[in-house]
Amino acid sequence: MNELKFLEVMGKIDDDLIKEAEITSDTLSETESSVNVRAELSASGVEIYRHSGWLRFAAVASSVLLIIGLSAFGGYRLMNRKSANPDHNNNDPVTVATTAENSDNTSTENAKGSTVTTGKGQKTTVTTAGADNTAGQSAVTSVTAKNGDKTKYTGTSAAAERRTASGGTTAKRGSAVTTARTTTTAPKTTGSVVKPPVNGRMTEDIVLQLAQNGDALTWKDFEPYEHTDIGSGQDVWKILVYKDSKSGNDYDFTLIVSGVPEKKPKITLVRGAYTGSSSQDRVDLRTGDVYNFMHPEIALSTVLGTLKECHPAFIRSIELSYPWYTYPAKLSYPELEEILRMIQELTFTKNEGSKWQSLSTNMLRITVTDNNGMVHELGTQYPYFLADGTAYSVSEEKLTALTERCVGIIKEHQPSGPIDISGVWCWHSFEDNIGSIRDISESIRLSQFPDFVFMWNGKEYYIEAYNSAGRKFATIPVQFNAYFADINGDGYPELCTTYDLGLNRDIFIEVRVWDIHNELAYTLSGGEEDNYILYEENGELFVNKEWKNSAWSILSKHGEKGRLGFENGQLVFIPV
Repeated sequence: MNELKFLEVMGKIDDDLIKEAEITSDTLSETESSVNVRAELSASGVEIYRHSGWLRFAAVASSVLLIIGLSAFGGYRLMNRKSANPDHNNNDPVTVATTAENSDNTSTENAKGSTVTTGKGQKTTVTTAGADNTAGQSAVTSVTAKNGDKTKYTGTSAAAERRTASGGTTAKRGSAVTTARTTTTAPKTTGSVVKPPVNGRMTEDIVLQLAQNGDALTWKDFEPYEHTDIGSGQDVWKILVYKDSKSGNDYDFTLIVSGVPEKKPKITLVRGAYTGSSSQDRVDLRTGDVYNFMHPEIALSTVLGTLKECHPAFIRSIELSYPWYTYPAKLSYPELEEILRMIQELTFTKNEGSKWQSLSTNMLRITVTDNNGMVHELGTQYPYFLADGTAYSVSEEKLTALTERCVGIIKEHQPSGPIDISGVWCWHSFEDNIGSIRDISESIRLSQFPDFVFMWNGKEYYIEAYNSAGRKFATIPVQFNAYFADINGDGYPELCTTYDLGLNRDIFIEVRVWDIHNELAYTLSGGEEDNYILYEENGELFVNKEWKNSAWSILSKHGEKGRLGFENGQLVFIPV
């Protein structure tokens, strides 16, 4: 249309101009005559009006220029229409394949951005394939457009977060049909659409499917199911969760959907029939581990975690406590081996959640600390075994045996009557068999300190002090021996111990003195030069000072002999 029509227009314009510009001889004569007459009739002081021929010529020329400009602009737009890209969105790359079926059953395929010319009665189908960045899957949308019909999206992908579709535009025969890209955004979901059963029964399988949709769940997801509104002031739907959609009324769970219609509901799955109690075992359907909540037997094998196969040597300590007794029991190594084995032999049959919280307070607490410093809070609350706040059903026989043995050990570890200290009293000394210190775990009370209980924890190499309320308030290191003796002469015995500091694989054997009455602690250390160790001889307490590079053992007492004393507020070695 561009150049041919332009030349045709220009040709017509030239003919019109020639006709208008053509002047006959008669017209010319009349013009000359009228000029002469007007010249004769002219009066003095009056200017005669004369027609300007150039005005007509200017008007015609302007029309020609306007037509030329419009023709040029239209040709330019037409030539550049194919290269125009109407989509300026930053969408993902897509591939568009356009197939046009004409009335003669012929089809034409065109690549992205192509133009398809179709005839009347055509049917244009556009298929768009795009990459789904969110789900890592491709999303395909098909669009079918008939002449005069609206575009209908016939294909969707539930996992896709973004959709890209191309809509076909039809025209009469001889006109151009182009495809334009449009985008639609679907709500984000993490699971597939759940189809409810015809009878409207909620089942355990459907609950697991709904849980996959997480935060996308709304009221509409639960409307198709049988529910009872038990709310007052807000909607509270109670939905029984059956084992299957068939006949039968057995159910182990109840769904509670609550809130106001304008907002997303709170969705909670409770075990058994809903009682309204805050202690009822439950899980959040959006964020909780619904599968393990509904199938706890899968996780029963991991209840004890690393303790299941742990060797006693890799356990730092086990502490037992029971409400009937004031003081806890720190187990010796033989006791630790026994209790750990009993725990490891338990077989868990069912996760009972938080049911133990509604029972009596007579709970046996078993605190296990491994060598990595990890603390495992275990216990028994009949008829359950407790692990980190969760109750589990176990064999009644094994649970009873474990509970009775632990309570028995706690009773044995309660302090006996007070001991009256006079002179030097050796609590324990392991000079001959240092390894056996871990087999000791006992508690004593002194008549000089009736409100204090001193507990020897050989497994951890500590002596711990507790007040009358059963609270620990002091810890003294001990490894080789421990003595009570009045060192400062105030009439109250001090607790004197020998221990190996053991820094950087070097032996640093030191003496620690705890002035219980005055609440002061002192250390006698030889640093990198000497080691010190306490020993009793003829009812007196002495110190053996041994040079570290000596060929003699510190326990041989071949070093320098001395006593403990105080000078200027410092614990010192006094040679004898």
